[in-house]
Amino acid sequence: MRTILILIFLLVCFNMAFSQSNANFAYAQTTIKYDAYTRNITGTIPFDKPFKIEIDNIDTSGINYSKVQLYEVIYAAGKRTLKAPIGASTILPTDGVTKSKNTITLSVPGIKAGKNFDILILRKISPSTITRALNLNKSILIDHAGQSAALIYGSDDLKTAYNMLQDSVEDHRTGTQPRHISTDVNNIDTYYDNVFVPVATNYNNIKSMAPLDSATYSFDQTNFSVIVNHLDERNLFYAKLSLYQKMFDNGSFKDISKGLLSFDFKDPKKGAGEYDLELRIKNLSRNCGYIDSLLNMAARPLEAKYPGTFNPIVIKLQRLLPDMIAKQAYLQTQKDDIINVFKNHFPSQALWLNGTDDFTDLKVKGASIFTLDAGIMNIFTYDNYNKIVEIPKLFIGIDISLMPNDKTVDNKYLRKLPDDATQQHTLESQPSFWRSTSLTIGVTLGAMQNTQFDNVTNGLSFTIGPSWRLYKAFRFGFGAAMLRRSDPNPLLSDKTITPGVYAGISIDFDLLDPIKNATSMIFK
Repeated sequence: MRTILILIFLLVCFNMAFSQSNANFAYAQTTIKYDAYTRNITGTIPFDKPFKIEIDNIDTSGINYSKVQLYEVIYAAGKRTLKAPIGASTILPTDGVTKSKNTITLSVPGIKAGKNFDILILRKISPSTITRALNLNKSILIDHAGQSAALIYGSDDLKTAYNMLQDSVEDHRTGTQPRHISTDVNNIDTYYDNVFVPVATNYNNIKSMAPLDSATYSFDQTNFSVIVNHLDERNLFYAKLSLYQKMFDNGSFKDISKGLLSFDFKDPKKGAGEYDLELRIKNLSRNCGYIDSLLNMAARPLEAKYPGTFNPIVIKLQRLLPDMIAKQAYLQTQKDDIINVFKNHFPSQALWLNGTDDFTDLKVKGASIFTLDAGIMNIFTYDNYNKIVEIPKLFIGIDISLMPNDKTVDNKYLRKLPDDATQQHTLESQPSFWRSTSLTIGVTLGAMQNTQFDNVTNGLSFTIGPSWRLYKAFRFGFGAAMLRRSDPNPLLSDKTITPGVYAGISIDFDLLDPIKNATSMIFK
């Protein structure tokens, strides 16, 4: 019976070794879906195997695809920290990122089991963040006008406003991410010295920008006579030209020419503050649009209908339009200068991809360190005549992996890490001798054929030693064995514990279904 079992075991080993070769372990790359808006993740991140993360609902403009980084997250002593220091992490290769409209896909190398990690994407500063910066500048100019630098440095409201700005740049949320780009929390003085002071001249230019001269562009009595003599009051052109003159009559033209007011049919006094740059530029854009439509949809058609009569009106509108456009361009130039200084201070903006409120970070699937195996071994020990004897035995054991890993992934398929001392690679699964190494604790099965020896207890003897996985399907191991040996004195029937060594091969049950499913219920 023993011979039959050994032959069956060897046949299974032969079949496993050749049927489960590397070529037959092909697998489809898993795609994980991540919603950047809700921060929800769909799918389970595998370990050791490369996978893809498809990120939806993301603004793909301005992303620096060569700087997509993975950061390992460590939980210790109740605290959560990024293991990699500032500037050091796993960086995805440039060809590992693809994009389409509102979606980017990251090709991520195999990551070790049970790891927590976040993904950092760097991109251009967003319009909303620029608006926050301009509002902070405006607060310094208006709410703290004339104050010394010392008072500004100590201002609680400015510190709060600056932290909100920095949180926007960092994509910082309390309890989830540390600050990556800059750590000068509450340091409004740094912002004031490096960003605000260099643009003070620009704000002076904005404040001192002169309005256009009303007399140059308003209609005189002759112009009005032409309008009254050729157009009925119910005529649409009459209404348009009359409304144009109204901004001169009510004294609003100077503010309109500076963008402080918008000429709007429904709200002719849509006002902007002196330092509301974005609104002033928008107002000037509306005003230029209005002048352009008045010129092309009223004055020029009337001049075509009454040649020479409306030409003075056309000339005034033709003169006003480029002058108004020049005012808009001037403010835009000042704004651009201010923004460029801000971007030099914060050259990029962070987008952190991590979990929801329930799962703070992206987490790789865990792996069991325990698996079952069974095989044959030879135990070598000394008999009563001090000679080495060989005892073949069947055994079953528990393998304790020194490095949890996916046994279907061969070392040669793992990513070769770049020789880059500036980067840490604590996340990636790496080719390693220890991936295939386990500590095996086993028991032998069946009675001893050598009458000098017996099992330790209840038909079982014990073994312990290292083992190594071969061809994924079976293992080779050696180590220490413990059994009992009879006393050389035939008058004594007691058997004493005696040590031995063993060497054997075994089948890894974790790769066999349905045994794998059964063991996973016990050990996972």
